[in-house]
Amino acid sequence: MVEHHALLNYIMHAVHHYFVSVQSSVVSSSLSFDATVTSLICPLMMGGSINLLADNGQSLELLHEVLVNQSEALLFKLTPSHLRALIDLASINTLSECAHVFIVGGEALPASVVELHQQLYMPNAVFINEYGPTETVVGCSTFEVRKMSSFNGQNTVSIGTPIQNTQLYILDTSGRLAPQGAIGELYIGGAGVARGYLNRPELTAERFIQSPFSEIPETRIYKTGDLCRWNADETLHYEGRSDEQIKIRGFRIEPGEIETLLKDQASVNDALVTDYRSGTSDKQLIAYIIPESKLDDISDFNTELLRTALKSKLPDYMVPSVFVWVDSWPVSVNGKLDRKALPEPT
Repeated sequence: MVEHHALLNYIMHAVHHYFVSVQSSVVSSSLSFDATVTSLICPLMMGGSINLLADNGQSLELLHEVLVNQSEALLFKLTPSHLRALIDLASINTLSECAHVFIVGGEALPASVVELHQQLYMPNAVFINEYGPTETVVGCSTFEVRKMSSFNGQNTVSIGTPIQNTQLYILDTSGRLAPQGAIGELYIGGAGVARGYLNRPELTAERFIQSPFSEIPETRIYKTGDLCRWNADETLHYEGRSDEQIKIRGFRIEPGEIETLLKDQASVNDALVTDYRSGTSDKQLIAYIIPESKLDDISDFNTELLRTALKSKLPDYMVPSVFVWVDSWPVSVNGKLDRKALPEPT
């Protein structure tokens, strides 16, 4: 249950920070997806215009066409999966000099995806990485990418600093503030915190807790379940979900640690690690790989080199048993990665 003042807090942030150099936007997501608040409501709040893309099953193609042919700078609200898919449609001949503004959210944003767009396709575009669970109204933390050094050698883009009237806390397992660089769970306080879940009092009590950092009674913070750490420049870095830990043969495994090492390999463009069980067999680790360059035959991809690279830095139980090659990630109607649609290993 989102309160009016919480929604207004986000809208005022978006109007004053996202629509500085643009007046109009493109709406390419479902109205049921909270990303539409940014691209649909905010331009109308300031007298701008909106461009609605037809829902005809070719939304990516239409989006690409607008990006290339539109001479006016526009705001786009997309997911990282959308940005990655647009790369497959682009070419050197479709370079756009327009200073479009991209608000990217919903998933961790790979630095490599932004770099490709900046270097090859949209050198003048502004990319803003926006983080925020629905329970804190669309977005509560942002990071604007202006130059390559912004990535600080990290595989994913920082989620930045809190928006107005918002507080971010990283707590350790004992509920204490975590020091800089230490990974802990992110808690969010401030104007954007929702009232709770409709007709779910137990879940509301579990996720919306009393704030130990406020002297005002009944002030609450939201327990996100997201693991983060503070960078040296006081920006926030997303490390994954606390509930994405995998337990195999008694060992607790962080998939993100394996994914990071895989992405460091020259032959890998992107990677996703999860667990898999077939019938009555034991649970095992599976790595889905998007190769750096497209392959005509799966046999051309040397998984043994990947396995060797991982074994040099990880214990055996953290090395995936199965590697699956895919051309791209399946996405849901909201543009987020659809894990359930990933192919089963053969």
